[in-house]
Amino acid sequence: MTVIGPSVEKALASVNGTLDDIMEIGRVEKPITESASLISIIDESLAEVFQIYHDTQISLQYDMGYAHSINVEPSKIQRVISNIVGNTVQAMNRKGQVWLKSLERNNVVEVTIGNSGLLIPEEDLSKLFEAFYSKGKKGGTGLGLAIASKVVTAHGGQICCQYTGDRKFVEFVFTLPITEKFETEKALKLPRSSEAIRSAIATLERAIASNESMVVSDPREIDFENKIVEAAKRLKRPIVVDHYAACQKNFVFYGR
Repeated sequence: MTVIGPSVEKALASVNGTLDDIMEIGRVEKPITESASLISIIDESLAEVFQIYHDTQISLQYDMGYAHSINVEPSKIQRVISNIVGNTVQAMNRKGQVWLKSLERNNVVEVTIGNSGLLIPEEDLSKLFEAFYSKGKKGGTGLGLAIASKVVTAHGGQICCQYTGDRKFVEFVFTLPITEKFETEKALKLPRSSEAIRSAIATLERAIASNESMVVSDPREIDFENKIVEAAKRLKRPIVVDHYAACQKNFVFYGR
C-alpha cells in the first residue's frame, strides 16, 4: 500500500478531474457571486497548479492595477485561472516566465495571463475555447479553456487569446465585474516562483508528517497562518496553529 498508494491517489485525482470537467461543461446554472479578492484567488490558483506540476522552473511576475474587489463566484474564477496557468505551464515545457496583470476600466477588471513560451499558431487561436479541442498535450481533454470561457461568459465577461510584444508572446485576457468595495489584499503576498510555492507546501507537509512543532517564517506575514490552515484542509490532515505574539512573522504549528 505504501508503494502503490500514491499512484492510486494520482489516478483517482485524474479521473475525478476529467469527470468534473465534463460535468462543468454541461452545467447551465448562474454563478453565485460575492465580493471577492482577485489577489487571494490568484494566490489559491497558483498553489493549486504548482502542487500538480512539481518539476517546474517558473518565475512569476505581477502588475496589478485595480482598486475594487470583484463580484464573482470565487471557486469558479479560481478554476479559470488554474486552467489557463496550467495550460501555460505545459506549453512552456515547465520552464520560463509567467506574468499576471490587471487593469480596472468601465466597471470591470481586465485580467491578463501571459507567458514566455512558444507562440500558438494563428490558425489555432479561434479554436482554443472550443470544447474537446486539444493539440500537442498528452492526455489533454480539451475542456480546460472551454470551461474558462464558459465561466467568464457566465459572469458577464469576455475572454480571448492574443499576440503581444511584436507577436513574440501569447496572452490570455478576460474581464470580470467589480463591486463597490475596495480590494484589501496586496500583490506583495503573491509568490514569485513555482519553487517558492513548493517550498512552503513541503515545509508544511514535513511538519505534519513529523508530528512535531516547527517555527516557520514567511514574508507574507499575516496571511501565512490562514495558508497553513488552508493547506492542511487540502492535505486532509488536522493541525493546531498558534503564533508568537512578539513576532507576527513566526508561526508555530503542530501536526497530529
